[in-house]
Amino acid sequence: MSDRFLMDCQQWSGQKKVKFFWLFQHWMLFPTFRVMAIKRMAENVKNPLWKKWLSYRMLMMSHKYLITIPLEVSVGGGISFPHGGPVVINCCAKLGEYVIIHPDVLIGGNEGQGSPTIGSRVFIGNGAKIIGNVIVGDDVFIAPGSIVVKDIPQGSVVVGNPARVISQRGAEYVKKYLHW
Repeated sequence: MSDRFLMDCQQWSGQKKVKFFWLFQHWMLFPTFRVMAIKRMAENVKNPLWKKWLSYRMLMMSHKYLITIPLEVSVGGGISFPHGGPVVINCCAKLGEYVIIHPDVLIGGNEGQGSPTIGSRVFIGNGAKIIGNVIVGDDVFIAPGSIVVKDIPQGSVVVGNPARVISQRGAEYVKKYLHW
């Protein structure tokens, strides 16, 4: 198992040691777990035929489960989708470790203007949009329905359209949702 996949499993299970039965159970019950597991396999496989087949599986699963994460996206370990899709992530976006993404989220870029870079331990609420060449710092809580078009400093809580910082207590809110 790769380190990033192990971090994903630890975040999903809330335990440091992940057992085979837990993996099998989550593979069968949670489509979002399957999507990330196949992405992690595709990141680590060296054989071009396997990589092509896994890319095809990712494409089919993204249509079926409405979670679009291109293989080119740099995703840190511990990512989770607590309630599934629809989720769309631009192919040039970068996500840090322990990012929690709720449904109906768009992480995209303006044509030719760059894509978002999201730090570690970030909570992205339902319906949030992060658009353009935006840098979101670590320990940030993005409230549901927020539209982020400017850089967000570390440890912030942001709300609104366009998103504005209302507090510097983001780390406290994010820790409630992380299982470590």
